[in-house]
Amino acid sequence: MTDHAHHTYQWPRDQMVPTPETDLSLDQINLADPSLWARDDMDAVLALRREELPITQDEHRSTGSPFWSLTRWDHIAAVTSDSTTFSSIHGVAAANEPGDAHAASDTMIVMDPPLHTKARKLVNRGFTPRQVRALAPAVDRRVEAMIEDLRQKPTDANGYAHTDFVEDVAVRLPAAVICDMMGIPESDQNHMVDLTSRSLNPNGYGIHRDEVPTIAAEIDAYGLELAQSRIDNPTEDLTSLLVNGQIADAALAPDEIGAFFRLLVLAGNETTRNGLSHGMLTLSEWPDERQRWQDALGRDDEEDVAWSGSEEIVRWSSPVIHMKRNATRDAVIGDPESGEVEVAEGEKIVMWYTAANRDHRRFHDPYRFDILRSPNHQGGFGTGGAHFCLGANLARREIAITMTELLRAFPDIDVDGPIEKARSNFLHIITALPVRYTPT
Repeated sequence: MTDHAHHTYQWPRDQMVPTPETDLSLDQINLADPSLWARDDMDAVLALRREELPITQDEHRSTGSPFWSLTRWDHIAAVTSDSTTFSSIHGVAAANEPGDAHAASDTMIVMDPPLHTKARKLVNRGFTPRQVRALAPAVDRRVEAMIEDLRQKPTDANGYAHTDFVEDVAVRLPAAVICDMMGIPESDQNHMVDLTSRSLNPNGYGIHRDEVPTIAAEIDAYGLELAQSRIDNPTEDLTSLLVNGQIADAALAPDEIGAFFRLLVLAGNETTRNGLSHGMLTLSEWPDERQRWQDALGRDDEEDVAWSGSEEIVRWSSPVIHMKRNATRDAVIGDPESGEVEVAEGEKIVMWYTAANRDHRRFHDPYRFDILRSPNHQGGFGTGGAHFCLGANLARREIAITMTELLRAFPDIDVDGPIEKARSNFLHIITALPVRYTPT
């Protein structure tokens, strides 16, 4: 984990925010190296790659295994939309190899259509826009309880309360919401959050990567036990949907239920947590945008501003940094202008969403954080295709409600101390974000 400085950006609106620059050269950049991602100038590193080598190969430091890296929006979208040529079945992280035990098991994230489509349909009705709107009061109650707890924090001599935003907000809210949706009892929720955090950020907990499957198996076992209780006592939660669902006209096997349960808990918890953490950090770094959000409180367009702001937070933070595919046949990626490469059957292709979300071909003034950005067809939930994030609407709503109510309750909340980030090139994790605020 590395401390990161807290910057403030105030660029006049009549000026474009310049593309950042790095002192690294192209031959010093290997996106497979997690230590590279601890740098404060990663936007500049990715900009250099995107403009000079938009399609090139990186290689894992430990194995020497190569993969193709894509950093432009159009190239990534082309791969995302073609699941016939670019398959997910061998895992979705750059480190995953065919047959790798660390790849996700038989869940929809590592399925291709048509099987993926059937698996997604199994739980889709828990994440429809209508269902997510129906969850809003429950999210509101969770946010209100969280804010009340923040009000009870002791104050210093200057009247400020202090807390770790990650621990008391970003971890707490999405975990509670997805656990409620899964039907996990309140008494077990903290344990489940701990397990998911350890499985997704083992380095931060001093855990060797080989131990991750054991943690995953514990989550699966819990999910299976919960599912078995739903056989006799069915409810309306997502776990009941797994018990009663079918894929390819067959009920889910016990190991499939456990793995499916784990996927939903992980995806519903960790990515929204990252978005919330980066949202707080970014609003502190861009005070003019924070003021625009605060100025909308109580206005007729408050909800529109919050929804737009949450979309921009996801673009800016890219909670999932990359996803990987394997070519099912020889293929060509690229375009005549930027160059085309021939990808051989079986080769890995890694799509760097965080680079695509700063592509000036897709976004005007891409290095400006703009809560009213329009249009904003960002790629933080994926760039389309069969694997577009199932919980996108839920994540948007959680971020919009949380940030709006925090700014309403604590207008002066601000980052106050060193920021710690996980050393990861897969998930954009902030592990510590100290903030201060006036609690009254």
